[in-house]
Amino acid sequence: QVDFFNNNGYLLIDNFFTSKELNDFRESYRKVIQAYLSKTAQSQLEINPKDFVGKEFDEGMKKLEEIDHGIIAEIYDLTYQLPEFLRIVGKNEITECINQLLNLKPNSPLYTFTCRCRIDPPSDNRRTYGWHQEVFYSIPESEFLQTWAPLIRDTTIENGTIEVCSGSHQEGIPLQSWEEAKERATQIIIDDKIVQKYNQKKIEMKLGQLLIFSSRLFHKSGKNTSKQIRYSLV
Repeated sequence: QVDFFNNNGYLLIDNFFTSKELNDFRESYRKVIQAYLSKTAQSQLEINPKDFVGKEFDEGMKKLEEIDHGIIAEIYDLTYQLPEFLRIVGKNEITECINQLLNLKPNSPLYTFTCRCRIDPPSDNRRTYGWHQEVFYSIPESEFLQTWAPLIRDTTIENGTIEVCSGSHQEGIPLQSWEEAKERATQIIIDDKIVQKYNQKKIEMKLGQLLIFSSRLFHKSGKNTSKQIRYSLV
């Protein structure tokens, strides 16, 4: 596995998160959405929270977005502070795996940066990046690895699962362009001619799997063309 990681810049690990860990997070997250639906119903008479029972992760979230994007922003900022989420990102085995891949001692202390549950609605590409390296969105000149995993449901090509350029981490820091566009996140995008040198892979993932990859690996999320929101651990 270490050899595969060194050669390809990423490693996909099966059965990393347990069903209980994921279910605990799912139920906690569901209750958060239900709470916001109930709160919003107090001022929006046309909303009945009971209409969204069992449909919180898609129809419920879409309704809240329709009413006020600020509500979704609040949920986004609240979710990563849930104890159930912290238990996932703070799992001891993540530290052990990353220390091995960084060739450090098993108990070496690590600093976590930007742990979030991404929310990617269908046909909304405002925060969908082109081919990039994570090194430009983190601490300059730091040595780190990134993790990525499905949280609420499997990630597929249809809902825009993560894509990687195998072996591209060995390229170093290639030519890139800084892109600013209205209503879109700032992007630092790798020159397409350089991207085409590498084998591009769309990695469909099942709940419980964990992807670990180099900060210099070329990667991006696909477009969510499904009818469901994609929830993923970053």
